[in-house]
Amino acid sequence: MEASNMKKRVIIYIRVSTARQAEEGFSIPQQKERLEKYCAAMEWEVASTYIDDGYTGGDMERPGLQSLINAVKTGGGDIVLVDKLDRLSRSQYDTLYLIQKIFEPAGITFVSRAENLDTSTPMGKCSLGLMAVFAELERSRIKERMKDGKEGRAKSGQWHGGGTVPIGYRYNSGTLEIDEYEALQVQEVYRLFCARTPITAIVRTMNDAGYRTKYGPWTEGTVRHMVTRKTYIGKIESKGTVYEGKHPRIIDDITFARAQTIAAERESANRARQQRIYTSPL
Repeated sequence: MEASNMKKRVIIYIRVSTARQAEEGFSIPQQKERLEKYCAAMEWEVASTYIDDGYTGGDMERPGLQSLINAVKTGGGDIVLVDKLDRLSRSQYDTLYLIQKIFEPAGITFVSRAENLDTSTPMGKCSLGLMAVFAELERSRIKERMKDGKEGRAKSGQWHGGGTVPIGYRYNSGTLEIDEYEALQVQEVYRLFCARTPITAIVRTMNDAGYRTKYGPWTEGTVRHMVTRKTYIGKIESKGTVYEGKHPRIIDDITFARAQTIAAERESANRARQQRIYTSPL
């Protein structure tokens, strides 16, 4: 078969971010179906498909995208196809970098189905920059809405629902619930800390006893953070403000207050020790 009659090989890229997983039309199966139908209509051959499930478009640290880049560099296709430009990236810089520095040098055309964008055409190249600007603008708007949503949840006493769930709890349907196994560990750490046990000894004791949290073995950083966190007395902290939480407490007020006193004493002693080191004569 002559090269002119060969079908174009397409590398499909699909991304769903955590902020948009539930939105109509953006699910992975829906994107995949639309793109495969588009390829069939264009008489293109799907060479490979790469998926990033639950990754933000704000950077390029995505396993699916990195695999796509490797496929492009090794001649894995002729076209990179996405359902919408912001599926590739929400950063104007990253979008232009991928297309101009990765795809084009490899002889790869970039196509976005929804915008009818094709970088093999002069109009497609002209439209690319403007579309990338709007994708980045929408990313900024999403971040702002998420920030406002977290603040609103905190004011109403609810966990913000993102980031790292505190040890001792599990996140279920918008609320923090007690994880009995981890809660017992939290209480033991507070007991040891309030008995003035050194943090290194607390870590050793917990790990030697075989205790593990959802994040793995105990570390000094975990203990230091835990013994000052107001979450454990039923509070929610946001931007320096403390709100009454709706989740159950794990530690009582007296134990928590004692832990704060000890933590403050140790911090003061550490500062004094550092001061002596820096001011001592040579």
